[in-house]
Parts: sequence; structure tokens; C-alpha cells
Amino acid sequence: MRNILILAFVTFLFGCTERARPADEIDHESGLVKIFSTKNLNAAQDRADILCSKKSYYVKALHESNLMHLRNNPSDVYFFDYIPFQCDLKAAANGGNSEAKALYDKNLTDAYRKLEESKRSQYEAHKAYAKKHGVDSYSIVNPDGSIEAHTIDSNGDACHSTVSIFGGETVCD
Repeated sequence: MRNILILAFVTFLFGCTERARPADEIDHESGLVKIFSTKNLNAAQDRADILCSKKSYYVKALHESNLMHLRNNPSDVYFFDYIPFQCDLKAAANGGNSEAKALYDKNLTDAYRKLEESKRSQYEAHKAYAKKHGVDSYSIVNPDGSIEAHTIDSNGDACHSTVSIFGGETVCD
């Protein structure tokens, strides 16, 4: 009987001890960083930057969702009590981080501007080649997957075709 009481008491003590908090982690596939080690947002930001090896972005919407879940299910504290950050700029922008959204939009605008400049330069080079050699044709695959085909004759007349998942179109000058 004495051994049973001791066993019950030891089991009770182990049941009352607090579990260790999970270690901070990063999912390299999705870029999601979970900071369990602190509740301080600035310290968590520094820790996430180290795990990402670059700037990380706080995902407020996910954090608020986790806090709401914890209010309703306090026993899930070891799974949802973390501060979320995102290493990937696009994923952070999609996750609602305004700084990441502004930076992503700026980078995207700059990339499309450079793409248009290079397309114009390439078109002029092919137009000069066609005037010299009679005809020229080339195609471009755009970032959205659409394909542009251009044919230019020696007179400078050109036909431009664009094909995407929504259909195709050909326009001649």
C-alpha cells in the first residue's frame, strides 16, 4: 500500500511539472519562423533575423490568430504560443506585413520597368537587323508565362503575337 501511495505521489508530481517550451524553429520550405523563447517583439525580431540570415518580417495576422486560438484552447500553449515571422518577402507581403508589401511592390514595379526597357532595346536591335538582312523574328517568354513573338521585315513593318492562358492575339503595324 505504501508503494502505491509513493507511486501515485510521484506520478502526481510529474503531472504537475511544466513542460519545457519548444525551441525556436524555422521552416526552410515556407520561410516561417516560430519564436517561442521570448514575448518581447524586438528580441524576437532579432532572433528571427538570425534564423533567416537576413531581414525577417513580423506576421501580425497569424500572431493574432494564434492568440485567439490560445484564448479558446489554453491547453495548446505549446503549439501556438509563438511570435511568427516570415523570411520570404512575397510570403510576408501576402501575410499582411505592410513593410514587406511596400518593398515587394517596389521591387516588382522596378523589375517590370527594367523588363520593358530591355524589351524596347531588344526590339530596336532586331528592327535594325531586319532592315540590314531583310527579315527577323524572335520570341520572349514573360514572367507570367505568356509568350510574345515578333516578326519584322526590311521595311520596318512588324507583326506582334501574344499568347497566354487566356488566348492569343496578333497585331500588325
